[in-house]
Parts: sequence; structure tokens; C-alpha cells
Amino acid sequence: MHGVRTAVCPPEQETADREEESGQAVDRGDRPDPARRLRVLLGAYSCSPDAGSELGVGWHHARAIARHCDVWAIHAPVEAMERWLAEHGEIPSLHFCPLGYTRFELLLFRTRLLAYLAYTLWQRRAWHLAAKLHDEIHFDLAHQVTLTSYREPGYLWRLGIPFVWGPVGGVENYPWRFLPRAGLCGAVSEGARAAGNLVQLRFGRRIALAARRAAALITGNSLARAEFEQQYGVSAIPMNELGTTSVSAASPRTNNRQGALRMLWSGSFIHKKALHLLLEALREVPGDCPVELRIVGRGPLERRWRRQAQTWGVDHLCRWVPWLPYDEFQALYSWADLQVFTSMRDSTGSVVLEALSHGLPVLCFDHQGCADMVTPECGVKIPVTRPGETVRRLRETIVSLARDRSRLDRLSEGALARAGEYLWARKGERIFGIYREVLAEGESAAADAPPRLEGVPDR
Repeated sequence: MHGVRTAVCPPEQETADREEESGQAVDRGDRPDPARRLRVLLGAYSCSPDAGSELGVGWHHARAIARHCDVWAIHAPVEAMERWLAEHGEIPSLHFCPLGYTRFELLLFRTRLLAYLAYTLWQRRAWHLAAKLHDEIHFDLAHQVTLTSYREPGYLWRLGIPFVWGPVGGVENYPWRFLPRAGLCGAVSEGARAAGNLVQLRFGRRIALAARRAAALITGNSLARAEFEQQYGVSAIPMNELGTTSVSAASPRTNNRQGALRMLWSGSFIHKKALHLLLEALREVPGDCPVELRIVGRGPLERRWRRQAQTWGVDHLCRWVPWLPYDEFQALYSWADLQVFTSMRDSTGSVVLEALSHGLPVLCFDHQGCADMVTPECGVKIPVTRPGETVRRLRETIVSLARDRSRLDRLSEGALARAGEYLWARKGERIFGIYREVLAEGESAAADAPPRLEGVPDR
């Protein structure tokens, strides 16, 4: 079975709406046979073999889980998947079920404010496709993987079989003390987003239903775990959405750290990435402590950050590199001594794991996703307190590492070891373990339940 090529004629919408309002689930499954592989329905809206970020998250999760289970993945991108399958052939135990956009959804996606409405409409159609597939295949459980944002949980939790949600994130906010340094536009946009999080987490009815219905809720970081447990009274498992396919055998820079401390910063030039904090930290680096910073990226704040570097007298320390193709960018990991990640709001940070997998130590802030990913053995985390104090500690750490290159060698070894914990094969095993625990708990609960009297409905 390659996949379902056309949308399914949906049941009456009012029936679906009544189920949603009441929290009623449609139970069309049987208990799994322990002698066969588990059948898993994957909600992988973003899933593509030739892209990174969210699309890569869906793709790699599907492949990792298919090592242990028979997987049917409902996804939106169609053309890229068809090209890949035509070139490489189908993947054993992994069945892709493409569900393309309607013309109306494509129209909505053109406007940023309406994108989530389009996504919700797609998820409604995905629910009807899921119900039809479940009638035919009888899945053991359903797992919503992407999008990883909590704002749209989809509808797979209504199938009446064990439901796994996550890794889910998006609850992170820009630290309010740092908003004035983000500029007016940055402060307004990040402040509005924080207000939106406050409202959605507390009053999002379907978010609450999905979280409470989930037999296993996986959160992208410990902060999201605490937020979900506090808001909805549920237990959550912290496990970020990132993984790596390979880890370098050794750091190419070990024992070859001469001259200036080579720092690498990469990302989009947008408010949340907060490059300005690193530029400010370089202002008072002592002259006897040479440093060099390569900045790789693009975005609307490039002109502003270039001006700040000139105003603060640190432009001579910076080399601005245009956005590079993936293969060319990898060479920079061999050049650098240190990856600097200054994001003020991120569930994880894919560049952090990529750096670790190349044996590159990471200097970052001790909050949100990085607080979980980076350990003292593979990097240095700066406390997020007050802007002036945080910038000062960032500067002091840069100076300390520049003067102690042997510490960088030790951190490089730790980076490779840490990256090994994020191999996709290991993540697939861990997720499969969660599946088994969920199904075992379900069987135990069913065995302990009192017998039902035929003809007497449950209250």
C-alpha cells in the first residue's frame, strides 16, 4: 500500500462537531495482537524527505518509528514525497497517505493571520481520512507528531484508541526584561505572542481535550512539561523533536586551536534570535583576547544588527556570511571552536544539535530548550537574569574560553557523546517504548474495569 491519493467523503459535519463538543470518541479498534507488529496512525502534517525544520521532524519520526511498527502517515506535502518515492522506492512498514491542500486552504495560507485557520481545516479533513483508514486497518494507537506547536492538536484523539501527542512545544515566551532591547517592533510582536499564549493555554478547549485524552503527552522541553502539567493536570514526558542521523567520529578542531577564538553564529535575522546580545557582549572583550565571529544568516534585522556592530566598534571582529547551501555550511563546523546560540525564544534549536554532532561546544542561555539539551560536559549555559548581567556573563565566558583552549577540547568530546543520545535510531526505540507502556496500561485498566451489563449504558 503506497498511500491514499484522494480525500475521503466526510460524514456529516454536525456529527463530528457533536462528538467534539461532548468529548465523545469513535472506537473502531480492537486490542492489539502481541504476535504482530503494532499498527500506528501518524498525524504528520509536515513531512518531507528533502527539507529540514518541521518538515524534517515529521519525516525522521515516521522513519524511526517504522523500524518498530507498521506506520501509516497522513501528511500534506505531496509532490516532494512522490518524487522521493519514485527515485528511492517505498520504505518497508511505512505507508504515506498524502492529503493535499484544497484551493480554499491555499488561498488562506497566503495571509499569515489566516494560516492557522487553513491548518485547522486541513486537520478536519485529515480526521475523516483517519477514521476511514481506521475502519479498514484497525490501528493500535494514533500519534500526532507535527505540527509540533500546541496550538493545533488535530483530531486523532477522537478515534477511540490510545492517543500519543508530541513532541509538542510553542509555550515559550521572550523574557519580558529583555523586551526593551529587542526594539519597538520586537517588543510589540513578542509581547503579543506571549499574550496569545496566555489566552490559548488557559482557554483553548480543544487543546485541553487533546492533552487530557492523550495516553502519553510528550513535550519538547521541561518548560513545556511544567506548563502542561500545571494547566491541565496531566503528566508529560520531556523529549524534544530533534534528532540526528550521524555523529562525527572526532572533533576536527581538537588540539589545533591557535590564534583567535573562532565563534560561529547562524540563524534567521529575526527578533527572537537576539544576535544583538552577542554583539553587545563583544564590546568590552580585552584586546589581548582575540576573537573572530562568523555570522551566517539572513532576515529583516540584518541592516539593524550591522549598524549596531559598527556603532559598538565590534564590526572588525565580525564576518557576515550570506545564507549558504547545507553542504557548504557544514564546512564551517570544522572552522569554528564554538557555536554561540543566543535565542531568547526557542523550543529547542536545530543548530545546537547539529553543532554538537560535529563536536562543536555550544555557548547558549540557560532557559527553554537549550536548558535541557546542553549539559556542562558539552557547553556553557548563561543564566537569563537581567540584560546587563546576562551580557556581562556572556562576555566573561567568551574570554574564559579564549584563554583556556584545553577546556574546549574537553567540551568537544562531551559534545559528541551528547549528540549520540539524539540519534534517530535511539529516539525511535524510546518512542516505541512509550507505545508499549501506553498499550500495557490500557490493557491493565481494561482488565480492572467492572464488567458492563449488556443493554445498560454507562453513565
